[in-house]
Amino acid sequence: LDSHWAVTHRRLFAGLAFELDGHGCISNYNKSIEYYPGERRAIFGVVDGFAPAVATFATDFEIEYRKTYKILRNLLSHDVYVLRQCGTPAELQDLPAYAVGATVFEVPVSSWSTGGTIAVSYLEELGLGPQAAIVDPTWVTSPCVQKLVGCGVAASWDQATTSGHSWSEQVTRSGS
Repeated sequence: LDSHWAVTHRRLFAGLAFELDGHGCISNYNKSIEYYPGERRAIFGVVDGFAPAVATFATDFEIEYRKTYKILRNLLSHDVYVLRQCGTPAELQDLPAYAVGATVFEVPVSSWSTGGTIAVSYLEELGLGPQAAIVDPTWVTSPCVQKLVGCGVAASWDQATTSGHSWSEQVTRSGS
């Protein structure tokens, strides 16, 4: 990731009891530290100056915070995702029964792939455009993503599928 990202995030998390490396991962893990304190939570429904450990948004989804991970739950579709802070142990302590078997993502995201176009704009808005690994540029209107594919920084979906490996194998090989 670029140095602007690292500088911005170091400023945002200055004063917390842990350090982030240039990729946003915990660089000094300590099992006694709360890695999602109130300052790192979605700030809705603040009570007495603290963000709650469980926050519900527009009755559609919920975020539950644990020490080293957070659980996103779509209350309409009942999909559950676990977002584990990189630099912390892969073992998810105290995982609630409803989240057992959920897809786990390491955050912050270091790379991504998509065969569609809808996610591209959202990922760019999150500042993740440069982390594209494999995309289908056919209908992508973003000049930045088109340039990433054109320069070979990101693979085109058709390049990935003509390599002799399936789409899912290529995505796995790319680390996204």
